[in-house]
Amino acid sequence: MDGLPAAAQPPESEEPESAEWEIPLPVWIGEQHVRFAVRALILHVSDDESTRPCCLWDKHPHPCRLARWGRRVLATRGLSDGAIDVVVRRADPYIDLTTLMNEGHQ
Repeated sequence: MDGLPAAAQPPESEEPESAEWEIPLPVWIGEQHVRFAVRALILHVSDDESTRPCCLWDKHPHPCRLARWGRRVLATRGLSDGAIDVVVRRADPYIDLTTLMNEGHQ
């Protein structure tokens, strides 16, 4: 893909399950990364109406790269799968994650 930076070009393996296909986590996960992760999870939800679940945003098989990245970021910050599901259901990019953790969604 000429004209795109190397980071934006697809890896040689198009297999979504390969490690080189994953978006790397930042060395340090700050508040801005958490907000991006929540936004990615809100936007990159599954299209449940199709025969194969696909991302509503980019039409890739669900969970897409950004949805997986968002889950990994929030898991690194200490949220359980259940708490991450609550974040997605509430669809609020400014949700207070410490409140979720204190509500027992661990």
